[in-house]
Amino acid sequence: MAGNSGTGKGTAKGSKSAGGANFASFTEGLIIDDSREFAEVDQRDIGKWENAAFKLSTEKGMPPDKIRKIDDASAYASSIAQYAEDRPKNFVSVSDSKYRLQAAAYVESRKNHLELILVATAPWNIANKKGDKRVVKGAGTLVVIGAIKQSVKRGFGGTLKAEATPDSYSFYEKLGFKKTGVDEYTLSAKQAQKLLKMYDGR
Repeated sequence: MAGNSGTGKGTAKGSKSAGGANFASFTEGLIIDDSREFAEVDQRDIGKWENAAFKLSTEKGMPPDKIRKIDDASAYASSIAQYAEDRPKNFVSVSDSKYRLQAAAYVESRKNHLELILVATAPWNIANKKGDKRVVKGAGTLVVIGAIKQSVKRGFGGTLKAEATPDSYSFYEKLGFKKTGVDEYTLSAKQAQKLLKMYDGR
């Protein structure tokens, strides 16, 4: 997507799909920000995630599998905040139209690619409770789009690598990542450009 990254912000309207990324199903108004440095407001938002995670995971009737994923997301978000405090330019985020943080990632440059160190989505998106107005669709995918934009800016052509957990294998595979190690997934520059072209033309 060289030349199409603009300011680093994009608003998802939804209309097309690339691979398994169906942009048509995404919540409208989500904003990708891959150019703003990690700030105090992000720290506060991640604190809200942690509070929400505790409330959701202790709710009666919440399935055990969702509780585990909610707790994992809260732990990942806490680590993202810790890393980003030291290297604020490595923070990528997705917010909704109310400027509520919906997904976040911490990235680092390697020799020939950008590494997705940690990716997390807001706990309410995992719980996906009916009637919860905070819930959005597509935030996790869009934070990866933001990471691709960073990869392009840093001269890697969109190439990404991520160390995935079994829970996230299908997520990366739907975006066109290929398994290149035990838990390693790689998004080629070609597939990255395809995703960005579809996203920008949505």
